[in-house]
Parts: sequence; C-alpha cells; structure tokens
Amino acid sequence: MLTQSLPINVANVGNAKLKISAISFQVDPQFTIQQDNCGENNTANPTAKVEKGSGSFSLANVLSSGVEILPGQAHNFCLTFTRTDDKHKQGIVVFLANDPVISTKVEILADVPSVKLVPSPGLSFGGIKSGSVVTHEVQIESTGGVNLVVNGISFVSGNTTGEFTLDFSKMIADPLMKCDKVDPKKGPTKAVPCTIPINGIANFDIVYSPTDISPPSDPNNPASDPLPDVAVLEISTNAPSKPQLTIQGAGIADTCPAAVISVKEAEVVIPQTLLHLNGLASKAQYGSVIKKYKWTAKQPAGSGQPLVPGDTSANPTIQANTVGTYTFCLDVWDNNDVKSCVQPCKTVQVTPDNAIHVELLWDTPGDANQFDSGPAAGADMDLHFAHPLGSGLDIDCDGTGDPWFNNPFDAFWYNPTPQWGSANPAVQDDPTFDLEDTDGAGPENLNMIQPEDNVAYSVGVHYWNDHGYGKSLATVSIYLQGALAIKIPTISMNPLDMWYVGKINWPNQLVGGPLPPFNQCYQSGDACIGKNDPGNPKGGKMWQKTGDFCITPCYVNQIFIGTAGGATPAQCKPK
Repeated sequence: MLTQSLPINVANVGNAKLKISAISFQVDPQFTIQQDNCGENNTANPTAKVEKGSGSFSLANVLSSGVEILPGQAHNFCLTFTRTDDKHKQGIVVFLANDPVISTKVEILADVPSVKLVPSPGLSFGGIKSGSVVTHEVQIESTGGVNLVVNGISFVSGNTTGEFTLDFSKMIADPLMKCDKVDPKKGPTKAVPCTIPINGIANFDIVYSPTDISPPSDPNNPASDPLPDVAVLEISTNAPSKPQLTIQGAGIADTCPAAVISVKEAEVVIPQTLLHLNGLASKAQYGSVIKKYKWTAKQPAGSGQPLVPGDTSANPTIQANTVGTYTFCLDVWDNNDVKSCVQPCKTVQVTPDNAIHVELLWDTPGDANQFDSGPAAGADMDLHFAHPLGSGLDIDCDGTGDPWFNNPFDAFWYNPTPQWGSANPAVQDDPTFDLEDTDGAGPENLNMIQPEDNVAYSVGVHYWNDHGYGKSLATVSIYLQGALAIKIPTISMNPLDMWYVGKINWPNQLVGGPLPPFNQCYQSGDACIGKNDPGNPKGGKMWQKTGDFCITPCYVNQIFIGTAGGATPAQCKPK
C-alpha cells in the first residue's frame, strides 16, 4: 500500500470575500480530503479530520465552519490517494461557494503501475532428462498507467537444490527497456532497478538443470509420477501487488513418450474379424500429454483395408478379411512435439477355422488405386464354388456340363447361401459365400464347416467386368482344416475369362481320406478347338496332368446372362 498527497489550491480572484460552504466529493474511497494544507514532502496531516470519497458532504464534516478566502488570497486543501490495487481511478471534487457562479470543479485522475506475468501463476518444465539444461522465457508486462519499476526478482521458497537459476541477459539487451545496468545474474534491485514503460514488456529466462533423477511420488509405486522440484519466484515492483510464479520440473531418465498398443481381439482370429486397435494407454513423460498418434498397418499381400476413422486416431478399427499376418505399429508425439523413441508393434494372425476356406485375391496393374471403393472403382472378379450336381452348358468343351452359374449348385455372389446337403439344420454341410468385392483387389472368400463325404467340389474364377482397367492377375488360396493346402498365384486373366481352378476332394489325405486334397485343372490346348476340329494343332483337352491353366475366354452363360455387369463378348480376347 502506497500513499501520495497533493495540495488543491483554491484562490479568490474576485473583489469580495469567497466562502467555501460545502464540497461535493464524488471519487473513489481510496481518495480522502482534509481542510488543512499538506505537510512537508506533500504528506497529509495525520491529526487533521479527513473525509473519504464517494458522496457529497458539507465542509462542516471536515471543519466546524466554512472556509473564508479574502480577495487576492488562496487556501490549500490536501487531497490524498492511498492505493490498494492497480486499477485506474478517477472522480470529481466540486467546491461550492457563496456565489454558485464562481463554484470550482476539479477532475481527479490517478494512474498506478500494474504488473502482469506470462505465464502465470504457474510454470511447468515437465520431465527433463537428468543433466540437460532447459530454459523457459518469462514476460513482465507493464499494464498500468505509469511506468513499472522492477526492483527485485528472487526465489522466496523452494529451490533447495539450486536446480533453478535466473538469466537476465534478455532484459539487459532490450533497447526499449531501461535495464542496461542490471546485473545479468542478480537481476533488478532497489539500487539498480529495471524500468518498463507503459505497455512495455521485459523478458528474462528461468533455467532448469536437474542433476539427478527425481524419486517417485509414491515410494511404494516406482511407476508413479516423479516427485517434482518446486520453487516460488516473486517479482517486486512499484505496483501494489507482488506477483508470484510457482515453478515445477522433474529429472527423468528419458524424455520420449512411450507408445503402447493393445488389440481387443485375440492374437489369432478368423477372417472377417473387426479388429479394435487402441493406443490410449500410451504415456507421455511427467508434465506432458500425448497429442498425436500415427499407426502403420502391414497387411497380407492383396489386402488394403483402411484404418477407420483414420491412421491418426487413438483407437482405430480395421476389417481383417485376408488370411495371413497383420502387423500394427504405433508412433506417438507429446505436446512438445517429442516423438516416441521406440515404435512398438503387435501382430494378429488371421487363420480360417472351417473345414474348407477358399480365398480369391487379384491385382489389376491398370488400376492406380485398387483399394478405393465405389461403383466401377476397380476390376470385378468372382469366386465360384460348385457342387458336383451342378451341370449346365458345356461352354468350356471339357465333355461334361459346366457347374458355373447353376442355381442352386454354384455358390457365388448371386447364390451366397445354397442348400445342398442334409435337410437337418444342425448339419452344417452347406457353403456360405461370405465376402464379395466388386471394385478391386478382393478378397472374396467362401467357407464350409462340414463338407459332405465322397464329394469333389469345383473351384472357379470368373472375370465378370474389368470396368475399363484391363487385365488382372488372380490368386487363389485353398485352406483345409485351417492349413494352406494349395496357393496358385498371379494367373493372368482377361475380361470374361473363366478359370476352372480344380476340384477339392472330400475326404482327402489331409483328413484321413484316400484322395489327394486337390486336383488342379490343366489343358493341353484350346479344348473347344479340339472338340470341333480334332486335327487343328491349336486344339487340346482339359483335365490333363500338365499344361496351361484351364482358362476359357469369352465365357458368357446365356442362361444366366453373364454380361449383366456391363462386360460384353466384344471385350473378350483370344488365348
């Protein structure tokens, strides 16, 4: 609290006696007035009767009678301002005389220095690697109506280990401040202050250099947050208040945030499982928080499923449709943009658990983005799985009716859940076409829990519509009792080609039967040329032990109307 007094001189400039009979004193209560003149050095008389501001009163409240001023003479009143805060004050004092025409009004303004710290009221260095030196700038702002005079900056508590120090080099170097005489280590003092003009800013640095690793805050829990070093800094100025800044920091072994991954599902799942990834257990070091996540997903060949809602989400999901190993890795950043030093990864194995699982993938070189989605966004290939009772037109010229596009004995997108075997619903001997992809890459898959005995199931791939992207490379993988029985990769196919992959025997040698698991179809030449023109050297037969893959070009089943998807026989290419 600081008190200042100023005299108010009321002079009689007329020819008659002037009598001051009352005072209207409408100012802040921090102002007082007394009839007596101010004493030496403009200090109020402590024994004189005073009256506080805010209101109107008769001079009798200050003096037993009015004040009479002879012509040519004057009388001094003493106005005192006692500041208790750093706010701007103003008001009006009106001296009412015996003649209202010559009444006197005095406007009063009082501006005081004011100080603001940035940051305030606390500053945290967070976790700092032991042995490092880190600085943080503090701003002293002059926000009052007069210049701010800083005459002391010091620690008033804490800092017992001396790990916090002050550096006033910035304050001294600023040409706008009158601080050039200040000692760079001791800072401003009463003898050598720093003057900051109105609206000016002076800067200095707090330096933190932890010499050791802070102990855990809970002695019984080594993983608890460290016990911080704490200090309280106080700023002394000519302003009424002495702002303080509480400073914290902790010495730690490592400053990197730690990325932590969890997957809600098991480490081994079946195809089409929705995986829930979670990085929310990632932890920043003391004093920091995790602000950014970045996932990477390494998927089996042919799989390009997106992370939803995105790879920067803390807990995205992904549809694991393709058999194989998925590997998920995570990087995190804290609010200081420090990246995790170690990238953890977690793997999930996608393995079918049915007796038969058939998977189709394809690669279309002409499609620059095979994992986008939408109508006609990619090539459309179709997986077919047929019962031996299925028989239709012999379009491939192998001498028997083709099983493809047969209802109900061909399981494909148009007939995904056929009824083939037992009428007893408890016997799960029918296939299910579980996954269809119409806009590129796949996968498409088919599953069967309990195959019928003594049956050979046909597997085929039809290039339904390329949507203008051209040739595709098909890969078929067949899993029996969860194990890969055969994989036939990157078979080149043109639009409307039909690939008769082969037949799955059940039971087979993998499950205790006498037959091989799979009979692959090969042909020695064009079976239709061989059927219609036996002497033509381009002719041949299907179901040979070796040769080319059994691919029939321009395979259009007129009964099913195979061109309904938009592909036409004109797009067919000869072998």
